[in-house]
Amino acid sequence: MPSRTIFPSTRAKSPCSSEYCTGVVEVKVGEGHNAPSFFLHTGLLGFYSGYFHAALKRHFLPKSDGMIKLPEEDVDTFRIFVTWLYTGQISFAEPGKVYPKLLALWAFADRRGIPLLMNEAINAILHEYLLTLQLPTRRLCEVYDITVPGAGLRRLVVHLISHLWNAKTFIAECDKMELPPDAYRDILCAVWRLKDERGAERMKLREVGQVCEFHEHEEGVKCETEV
Repeated sequence: MPSRTIFPSTRAKSPCSSEYCTGVVEVKVGEGHNAPSFFLHTGLLGFYSGYFHAALKRHFLPKSDGMIKLPEEDVDTFRIFVTWLYTGQISFAEPGKVYPKLLALWAFADRRGIPLLMNEAINAILHEYLLTLQLPTRRLCEVYDITVPGAGLRRLVVHLISHLWNAKTFIAECDKMELPPDAYRDILCAVWRLKDERGAERMKLREVGQVCEFHEHEEGVKCETEV
């Protein structure tokens, strides 16, 4: 039985130079005749992504043109992915509205089986919070739409909100939003657990171990760097 390919979730594993000397595949993103194409090294795509690894092997490539088509993906999000693929950095062409872009990037990485990008999007969300002290509370519905119970992104957002809101604030904020039942339950339970632990001492997410709790890792792997 062939061994299962494991895709990296930390920077401890990095592609060797030969991955940049592989063939190139055309990836067409979006719908319509004007949908842009990206020409990317197959070695890099297959190194980081479970989806692209399978597509490039044999499963999904149409025999007619050998092109990978992603009509359902957002072009701007894919551009951010391409930049990350070649530079290792999450960066945006235009400033502002960081949270929507990071949520979309996390969701893309989740769909395409890219655990390292999922984790680095989590880090970027936390970094944005530490810089601005603002949370994507207005995007809670979106967070719950793109995640399943137990997903790192969902747990991180609930964790941050519960550390900032007490029960009274939670009820007041909920009156302004229509939240999924799961969100009400998760946040209320988290707020209740922390009712006797108010204060800055609870916010220690800069510590590696605590950030790592919200990451996706293969068995036996943990983070070694701070946010």
